[in-house]
Amino acid sequence: MNGGDDASSSAATSGPPPSLEWRFSQVFGERTAGEEVQEVDIISAIEFDKSGDHLATGDRGGRVVLFERTDTKDHGGSRKDLEETDYPVRHPEFRYKTEFQSHEPEFDYLKSLEIEEKINKIRWCQPANGALFLLSTNDKTIKYWKVQEKKIKKISEMNIDPSREGSSSIPPQLVTNGLPADKDHGYLSNEYSFPPGGIPSLRLPVVTSQETNLVARCRRVYAHAHDYHINSISNSSDGETFISADDLRVNLWNLEISNQSFNIVDVKPTNMEDLTEVITSAEFHPIHCNMLAYSSSKGSIRLIDMRQSALCDSHTKLFEEPEAPGSRSFFTEIIASISDIKFSKDGRYILSRDYMTLKLWDINMDSGPVASYQVHEHLRPRLCDLYENDSIFDKFECCLSGDGLRVATGSYSNLFRVFGASQGSTEAATLEASKNPMRRQIQTPARPSRSIGSMTRVVRRGSESPGTEANGNAYDFTTKLLHMAWHPTENSIACAAANSLYMCSSNIVMLCPRPKADQSYRDESTEEATVIFQELEDSDNWVVDELGFTDLFNQLLPTMPWNSLMNRMMKELHDHGKTIEEIKQVLRRIPIHPRVIPAIKSAHALGCELRIVSDANTLFIETIIEHLGIREFFSEINTNPGFVDEQGRLIVSPYHDFTKSSHGCSRCPPNMCKGLIIERIQASLTKEGKKTKMIYLGDGAGDYCPSLGLKAEDYMMPRKSFPVWDLISQNPMLVKATVRDWTDGEDMERILMEIINKIISLEEEDEKDKMLSSDNCKISVGIVHEPMVPLTLQVPLNLVK
Repeated sequence: MNGGDDASSSAATSGPPPSLEWRFSQVFGERTAGEEVQEVDIISAIEFDKSGDHLATGDRGGRVVLFERTDTKDHGGSRKDLEETDYPVRHPEFRYKTEFQSHEPEFDYLKSLEIEEKINKIRWCQPANGALFLLSTNDKTIKYWKVQEKKIKKISEMNIDPSREGSSSIPPQLVTNGLPADKDHGYLSNEYSFPPGGIPSLRLPVVTSQETNLVARCRRVYAHAHDYHINSISNSSDGETFISADDLRVNLWNLEISNQSFNIVDVKPTNMEDLTEVITSAEFHPIHCNMLAYSSSKGSIRLIDMRQSALCDSHTKLFEEPEAPGSRSFFTEIIASISDIKFSKDGRYILSRDYMTLKLWDINMDSGPVASYQVHEHLRPRLCDLYENDSIFDKFECCLSGDGLRVATGSYSNLFRVFGASQGSTEAATLEASKNPMRRQIQTPARPSRSIGSMTRVVRRGSESPGTEANGNAYDFTTKLLHMAWHPTENSIACAAANSLYMCSSNIVMLCPRPKADQSYRDESTEEATVIFQELEDSDNWVVDELGFTDLFNQLLPTMPWNSLMNRMMKELHDHGKTIEEIKQVLRRIPIHPRVIPAIKSAHALGCELRIVSDANTLFIETIIEHLGIREFFSEINTNPGFVDEQGRLIVSPYHDFTKSSHGCSRCPPNMCKGLIIERIQASLTKEGKKTKMIYLGDGAGDYCPSLGLKAEDYMMPRKSFPVWDLISQNPMLVKATVRDWTDGEDMERILMEIINKIISLEEEDEKDKMLSSDNCKISVGIVHEPMVPLTLQVPLNLVK
């Protein structure tokens, strides 16, 4: 339970962050004025996947709709954009991907009960081999879906009647047997005759796969395990199991086994007349697969540890707020019922939502919530009316930002609230699910409709008058924002207003803390694959060319080693009045392939360790990765030292100081042998007892040396038509590793994913056994570049299914 000891924990930041200014981003399914909303179209569930690249919604008609993010494809920005701004803030943009019918209405004949098709919850599972996986549930049945692109097979060439061939430029319409379509083919036609000597050539049908189509297939159905309505499903961090909860029980499932589950929580009394509370929500801990929390209708949250017993009838910790003396009324228990709970990303905090408030709990402190946020306190005088129209039973969801600095929940009139969760923060905004989320409506008591203004509205908690919005308008209790989700890595919120899905984004970039891995479950002998990744641009040549010193560079190139040449060029730049700031400005506008930054961020989000190995220098690399906002993702940089002396000149020193002693490799330049660096990395991993596979990507001649040291189970990915590819092509037998060449960024990404997925699939069974015994297995991904930015990534295998 020490997951929150990280200095970057949500409630332990140094000073409150600035308040967010929200703006409309996108809307899907927007209805026109006066348009009637069909009941089956109302959204009932929203969920982002862990990467934030996909969004799923479910509706009351049993449909699941998937959206995919599109702005990451050009996240690197154009050359002009990079020149004009320092890595501009980009709001997530999504597009419709596909939809499918998840559930149909059913009837339980034994209980004479209709089972609605409404989707109660959606949870994303681990993706694998380019396919998406997710769980969806209605009141009784959970389904495990696989969504994947399938190639459509078509017959592109058919047998042709030789007597008609060549008689017309337009071929006759054919069917699958190759005969003309305008004839009856129920029997062999007497009109058809074979030419003398037979048909000179027989063309067989050719099946081709040119188009792709997204197909959703139900892999598992988990049914007949709940007597009451399912209110929650939640995935375990082990990637193997999930829980489902109804009013009285919590069941544990294995994704691969649909015909049995284990009952781990049961609050059903022997005599139902003694029932005093029910389960309202349940959630797995995001890091510890043995821990989960569930909330009750009495306003309490119980944290349980499945290691204590098979049936967790006793809790590890109980979180509840003592009732104020003299405050009890008929509505006390109703408004205290918790409708939703969420763990923070690091697992240290639990956010809960009851009818009146949001509460933030520290799992290390069960004496009371660390923060409470008033959401509906202004409605307390109207509880009788809310009870009469059943609004008091509305179940609002809550969510936390990925960095844990803010919390959000919905309200009436399609409004939602965002509060600052960091210490000392007074941020509290009331926003509307509309194209102008921060607009202030003009007071028009005679009519409830709202007119659009341009003024920003920020409502502090508890500032509303009873029964009205901040602008004085009466609340519309028929339009309620029950479902919302916060993007895991961006300050962007998706919220459902009836059948419309609104996306609102802020002007401030989120810096998400990396959750600590559970070291207590890690086996030091876990198997890893080290991937050496390569950028596509050369920073050294870029600086020389952009500053106009190409001719001098080419003149000196044959006379000295690369590292010494770059040091000389920095002297020339300084002598001609070029400052360090001018060099940095050039580096900040270097064109980076659009697939690089999303790949780095995705790897980091999956818990990867990134390293850099480069023949450039520290100033060049630090400037580029800091400008792109990815410096914090890297744990190690291996490159030539570069520092600015007192005269303001950049001094570039060799990684291996050849003036004192040689590194001993005749294949590599005197300043750096990448083969020795990779050997050191391999040796350190072996010393830790980790078996490794290596995937090495490179393009320069300096990448040839490490390629010769790869083993048979490793992979070498040279860039086609570049020096290292030419050297390998001269004698491929010298490289023991499997060689897969690539041409550009997209090609490289595709091949790299193929190799990683192959490694995962080959070791999947072993990894399952290890994970079931609580052993974590990791893939280590490395990044290297000849004169530019290289990286090293470590991807846990149990995170990639």
